[in-house]
Amino acid sequence: MYAIVTTDADSPLPINYQEVEAVYNTTIPSNSIQTVAVVGADGGEGVSSMAITLAIRAARAKRQVLLLELNMANPDLAARFGLERQPWTVDIEPEDLPIVKLQNLDIFVLPAPLSTDSDWKFRDPKYLQTLLNHLRGYFEHIIIDCSPVNRRNQQNFPTAIIAGLCQHTLLMLLAGSTHESQLIITKQLLDRHGANLCGSVINDRDNPGLALELCRETYRMGPFFKKTGKALRKWINDSRIINQRI
Repeated sequence: MYAIVTTDADSPLPINYQEVEAVYNTTIPSNSIQTVAVVGADGGEGVSSMAITLAIRAARAKRQVLLLELNMANPDLAARFGLERQPWTVDIEPEDLPIVKLQNLDIFVLPAPLSTDSDWKFRDPKYLQTLLNHLRGYFEHIIIDCSPVNRRNQQNFPTAIIAGLCQHTLLMLLAGSTHESQLIITKQLLDRHGANLCGSVINDRDNPGLALELCRETYRMGPFFKKTGKALRKWINDSRIINQRI
């Protein structure tokens, strides 16, 4: 059913972060939650990074985890882990799927398929449901890395439908980039297909923290306060309260 490899890739988010632990406990609160779709609105929200992190965190809890990539907008799991994408479709036996076990991370990965004439089956809820049902027999948790919900074109698989087939859906947003109109459309599409939205994560990757903003302001003090500015920046950078990200 799978090959075993060792990869140098690691979790893009340290799993001991308090924020990651909170997301994990909300998304996968118990063993009864087997299928989780991680989705974003228009791309760039950090969906793949979060999906990988959740999979690794679940594996640390001694659970059998599959990281399933159905993100055809930006299929990069294979590149991240040094694997090769292969053609596969939803109606083949699980034993024949090109699933790879990452030995050092203790997770299983099924990268997005190379395009084939059978891609239309990924858009049929019946075939998708059959695939998930089969995989549930092998794995305790299936974390699905999905395409952006609002990118509905011929190449992408229907994320809203995939989310509707999962027990939980985690929505990723990008602070300062995801507009209210995009969020409304995303939520409407997810609701239309019965997705169970368990929570959302705002990725503030592009927004500077308070410490950086305060340090930037010290440079406005002018050359006569150079030593004072330097001392202030050291105090700001050493302050645990100012550097705490909420």
